[in-house]
Amino acid sequence: MKTLSIVVPSYNMEKYIERCLDSFISEKIMDRIEVLVINDGSKDSTLQIAKGYEEKYPGTFIAVDKINGGHGSTINKGIELATGKYFKVVDADDWVDTDALIKLVDFLDACDSDLVATHFATVNLVDDKKEEIRFNDVEFERNYSWPEIVAKKMVIPMHSITYKTSVLKDNGIRLQEKTFYVDIEYNLLPVPYVYSIIFFDIVLYQYFLGRPDQSVARNSLLKNYDHTVRVDRRIFKYYSEVEMKEQNREYLRFFLVSFIRDHYYSLANLPDKPANNYKRCVEYDAMLKELSPELYGLTGNWYINLIRKTGGRIVKVLSVIQPLWSFKVKPALGLLKPVRIKQA
Repeated sequence: MKTLSIVVPSYNMEKYIERCLDSFISEKIMDRIEVLVINDGSKDSTLQIAKGYEEKYPGTFIAVDKINGGHGSTINKGIELATGKYFKVVDADDWVDTDALIKLVDFLDACDSDLVATHFATVNLVDDKKEEIRFNDVEFERNYSWPEIVAKKMVIPMHSITYKTSVLKDNGIRLQEKTFYVDIEYNLLPVPYVYSIIFFDIVLYQYFLGRPDQSVARNSLLKNYDHTVRVDRRIFKYYSEVEMKEQNREYLRFFLVSFIRDHYYSLANLPDKPANNYKRCVEYDAMLKELSPELYGLTGNWYINLIRKTGGRIVKVLSVIQPLWSFKVKPALGLLKPVRIKQA
């Protein structure tokens, strides 16, 4: 058995994929890892490049071709094919620090935790600026429980996560296909089956940030808004219907309360007619209340309560005021730094 399966979701990534795949190459670990390059129906030379690595490094790189099904479908295929003890996703336009990967594989050889969390870094396309995103106030290389994570008010992002493969395979974890924004499913669906979390002190994942600014990201969110609702609906039902220990539910609850509030905040920032944003707000509020009355009650704060007391009508006003303040007044006053967001 390999120590680590690395799944590389790939769609039209010919410009970036070599940098990604090169980062896995080291004689110290190549007999202990498998790199599953899942080509999601690319129309460029992504598959041919992947096959070149498969031919040059047999037994380590495996090129898998499939019809286009979206990011979730590539991860599903990876879960299906993975043979490693542990499982990690690295997108084809991102990469890993090779020295850190060597340390991780060595660590995983003797590790038995359900989830291993590592630091990651963001690398900006425009100025090549690198920023490390680290876990603070944790003791490395000792097992944590979910209540301990919640007590520290922490969430573990996708780029930090390495799961034990059996957690995914044995519990039928599968993401929605042909759907954007499924990262949250990858973060949360395995939680009921994770009982030990360990932090390992390396900066492994290198997350590549693109050129789009916050305004463009808002347009992307508007264009694919139905995908966000589709993902949220599944997660709310999952939280309400799946049996799990209370300590696992505690983390899901903590994560989702913040996540849901962010969704309400975003509704007034969508670049659309105020009446349309109002309609989305009313529908989202009703969906949450129906699928999880518990989460509905927990997410109320002064802002969301104001929305609910006005039947969502306040969103029509906020849809005019909030974007004006956030994207024109604050930048003009020097109060808002540009935010660069990688597109799905």
